Amino acid sequence: MKKKTQTIVVLNYFLGFLIILVIGCTRDIENLQAPSYPSLADVFIDDFTGDLAYAAFGGSDVKAFKVDNQLSYGGTKQSMRFEVPDANSPQGSYAGGVFFSKTGRNLSGYNALTFYIKGSQAATIGVVGLGNDLGESKYQVNLSNLTVNSNWKKVIIPIPDASKLNAEKGLFYYSAGPENGKGYTFWIDEVRFEKLGDLAYPQFMILNGQDLVETAFIGITKILGGLTTSFNLPNGINQTVNAAPAYFEFKSSNPTIATVNASGKFQLLEDWALAILQLQ
Repeated sequence: MKKKTQTIVVLNYFLGFLIILVIGCTRDIENLQAPSYPSLADVFIDDFTGDLAYAAFGGSDVKAFKVDNQLSYGGTKQSMRFEVPDANSPQGSYAGGVFFSKTGRNLSGYNALTFYIKGSQAATIGVVGLGNDLGESKYQVNLSNLTVNSNWKKVIIPIPDASKLNAEKGLFYYSAGPENGKGYTFWIDEVRFEKLGDLAYPQFMILNGQDLVETAFIGITKILGGLTTSFNLPNGINQTVNAAPAYFEFKSSNPTIATVNASGKFQLLEDWALAILQLQ
């Protein structure tokens, strides 16, 4: 009987411990804070950072990207090499893909994505940018029609509002097609986020900053296009980049006539007056 009694006592004690433990966990869950993400600036310097992964776009040559240990900027160990295929190549019609963080990063302390680029010939890269996370891609920013030649040059892609990038996975993406039907090669190196003190005079624009008349029918939803931001770079040149609607705050001067949502979709409710769509 002693053994049986002792066993019961031990079990009761253990169950009591479990109850206390579960209650304690419940209280901790209620007080949990949002997870914090590392503020790592480097994307590709000499090699992949620990959280970095690559995915090719559909229809592209999945082998277009390679790590190159023969050519790099400034004598570093390695660079990113991109081989654009010829037109109608069975491997893919273009080169394109996303470099993304598997965990997410807090990029709110930076205001630009920078890198060095050169080509095997003069060419135009269709798109380079950040914010493509293979999902919602809410905070995309890109530079279109980037010209390159056989000399290294630094590229700066200003971030319209980095405070929004506190859990960003989309670190860098690109898309490039052949030139006059022929493929070519380009290299990118020293890809990182920076806090530049001499980015100045930001301007936010809709419809590419042009004064245009948008025609719409009552009840039909349209999307405001040409969302861009412009910054004065350290070299004095104004750089314009394409920006996602999430960087803007839209407002209608008369919501009874026209409404606009956070995605830049507007709807005309009346046909007898004009509502001015503003951005903050």
